Amino acid sequence: MGIKKRWIAFFLVGILGITVLLYASDTRLIDLHVKSGEYEEAIRLYENVLFTQPQNARLHYELANVFLLADRSNEALEYLHKAYALGDNSDRLLRQLYSAYQKNENRNGMITMLETLVKRHPKDRNQRAQLAALYAWADQPDAAITHYRYLLEHEPDNAEFVYKLSSLYQADQSYAKAAVVLENYRTYAPSDEKASHLLADVYLADGRWKKAAAYYEQFVRDNPADIALRDRLVEIYKWKKKAPRALPHLHYLADAEFASRATYRNQFLALSRQYEPLHAVHYLENRLKMEPENTNVHLELA
Repeated sequence: MGIKKRWIAFFLVGILGITVLLYASDTRLIDLHVKSGEYEEAIRLYENVLFTQPQNARLHYELANVFLLADRSNEALEYLHKAYALGDNSDRLLRQLYSAYQKNENRNGMITMLETLVKRHPKDRNQRAQLAALYAWADQPDAAITHYRYLLEHEPDNAEFVYKLSSLYQADQSYAKAAVVLENYRTYAPSDEKASHLLADVYLADGRWKKAAAYYEQFVRDNPADIALRDRLVEIYKWKKKAPRALPHLHYLADAEFASRATYRNQFLALSRQYEPLHAVHYLENRLKMEPENTNVHLELA
């Protein structure tokens, strides 16, 4: 009987040990805590499991995820690095490392993770776009430009990439390159008004004032009441000593109902006296009809 009792005891201990090990490696209970938002309890249970399985990369990764959910990014990074050291170099681990670095605003870490992912999946444009934007944010425009150019080779009609690449070129004062980007895009989206306005501004910055003025004139024809555009055209024509071209816009601004019209009226009269005196006379005569008691108009006309 003594031998039987010992065997029964050994059997029960064995069953208990197996049960403990199975329970320790079963994370379903922990998952319930995570789903309920009980992150601290989930962390405690994961740490208990890891005590028995310290070389389990999956458990390190899962614990890191809970730390991220609990906004404890430093601890998350610690366990993600442990998972990586234990042989987990999966895409999901790299993405979680990226998330942890992002919460810590660690740009270099974020870039390293995305660079690795882009090298693994060069055709994944979403990841490449993320990396390009990250390079721009990290003040590494050359790297950002390289990736945006790649993206536009495959998506030449993508407005977001066009605007970001052209803005990077403009920031570098590479206006000719910015113009090429916008010109190419307009062949795919000729009705994109934002691109047209940007292209006009780039032409002006690049010294191609005639092309810029042609665009602005078209914009004014489409929207005659745009005072800012008319004012820009006036400044361009005065700057390039093409003052007579400014007269129609100054005439409009002189008659417009807004606070600064007196300034434009004076500019219009000064230029028209110099280049088209009869135009000034007709303008003053019309004003006199509307304001017959205005002595200033009488004096100017005289």
